[in-house]
Amino acid sequence: MANGTTLFDELAANETVARHLSQDQLKTLLDPANYVGQAHAFVDAAIVHSKQQER
Repeated sequence: MANGTTLFDELAANETVARHLSQDQLKTLLDPANYVGQAHAFVDAAIVHSKQQER
């Protein structure tokens, strides 16, 4: 939001994300209809993974 873009735009522009997920896969993952109520677990896992990659 701070950049005036959507989460999809930011993720699609991220080289690491783009290496692993197509734009269609991102759209599916970001579709609220697929939300399973486990966002906190996904965020926690992403933070751990990100910190491991920094090392």
